[in-house]
Amino acid sequence: AVCTKQPSRRPQHLLATGTPCRDRSQGAPATAMLATSFVFRLAIAAFAVHGLAEDACTDQTCTAGDSEAVRTASLLQKDSSRRVGHEIELTEDLEGLAEAQEREEEGIAEEAEEELERLEDLEEGAEEAEEQSEELVVENARSYVHNGAKVIIHEESDVAKRGDGLWNIELTCGCTNAFLHSLAKHMPMDSKPTFEGDPDHGGLCAFSMRGTEAMIQEELDKHGPWPCPPIVEADMEMKLIPDLDYHDLPDRGTDLLEIDAEGRQTNPPSWGLDRIDDRSGRDQDYSPPSAANGGAGAHVYVADTGIRTTHADFGGRAIPSLEVLSSRRKVCSATDTTCAADRQGHGTHCAGTIGGASYGVAKAATLHAVKVLSDSGSGSFSWFIEALDWVLTSGQRPAVFSASLGGRGTLSTVKSAIDKAVNRGVVVVVAAGNSGRSSVPDACKYSPAYVPSAITVGATQLGDSRASYSSYGSC
Repeated sequence: AVCTKQPSRRPQHLLATGTPCRDRSQGAPATAMLATSFVFRLAIAAFAVHGLAEDACTDQTCTAGDSEAVRTASLLQKDSSRRVGHEIELTEDLEGLAEAQEREEEGIAEEAEEELERLEDLEEGAEEAEEQSEELVVENARSYVHNGAKVIIHEESDVAKRGDGLWNIELTCGCTNAFLHSLAKHMPMDSKPTFEGDPDHGGLCAFSMRGTEAMIQEELDKHGPWPCPPIVEADMEMKLIPDLDYHDLPDRGTDLLEIDAEGRQTNPPSWGLDRIDDRSGRDQDYSPPSAANGGAGAHVYVADTGIRTTHADFGGRAIPSLEVLSSRRKVCSATDTTCAADRQGHGTHCAGTIGGASYGVAKAATLHAVKVLSDSGSGSFSWFIEALDWVLTSGQRPAVFSASLGGRGTLSTVKSAIDKAVNRGVVVVVAAGNSGRSSVPDACKYSPAYVPSAITVGATQLGDSRASYSSYGSC
């Protein structure tokens, strides 16, 4: 008998889609690719059997043979579909396993990378500590190791002279505010903390305390193990370095000065201004590079005896900023002219050389009064370190930290603080000193002049020769 066939609905082509497999170099197992290929072939077979079933006649006029063929095709279709379903489930399981394995490998890789970074930091800190240990054999000082810390007592320190004084502790790695705060807890009786740095916000890993040598040893015994060997150093006195070519700022406004709109100054009042803007000689003119824009936008932190910010020569560009003269810092209000005020004169003079309208190099820079020297012109290096910590955490950028001060001896804690500041983008400029005529004229024998990362500035005279009073040397 002849039956009328329905039009075939068998697909004319197959379109396979899915997640592409990656080779082992990309993290996915090759099993997934093989399983997917096998399932794809089964799917083709299933479509073919399905087409045979559809091609079979479904009309009532079909013969018994035709019906048997249809039943056979249907059974083949069901069996193939069942196989395809099982293989798809298998593939999904394999792909899920591969994804889980990949996520696990990525997690392990991230953990390994973090651990590697931590070890590299510790190694770097250990290398720095080793370098510092070599440098810590300093003149005129007694040093030893106590509970993993390098202890240095300078002959000129209060601790060496009187048995009691300030101590500075610094680490170069693995430091947090919580760690520093732990140093302030359970301290020896009669000792007290005077300063904690702020490493969590980019500041220094520095801690200061007052006590005897026995107290500092007891403090060290209560803590550890250290992330890296700390430097423990008896603090020393620092003093202002006077300018022997001293000049007073004129008590007048900028309207009386011969300065044009581009910052050029004809017949400058200082031969130094006339000299520094040219490669050689003088030309009765101070013409800074136009690209410098007079230092506009730059913030210069003058660490000194303070600044008389109301002086007309500053034109409102001098701001009270910070006062560190004891164990408590005072952050100034910008309108409080009594804060970080200069009653000695040295800081105002230095600020005038930096940015005053008459004698200043950067006549448009903002000048910040940072008082770290008393009205008598002396202070503690721990105050210097604390001021640097504040500039790192609260200062405006771009920043210059200028310090025309110093003391005999090479303080490692001062070097560590300056290095950190320079690494964070603060330019540190310090005076070489006025010991050129003394028995110790080498700037490398003084702090902070000896620190390589700082810009150490000496003095010249007319004719470009070194001023006889200026310290000198490789530093």
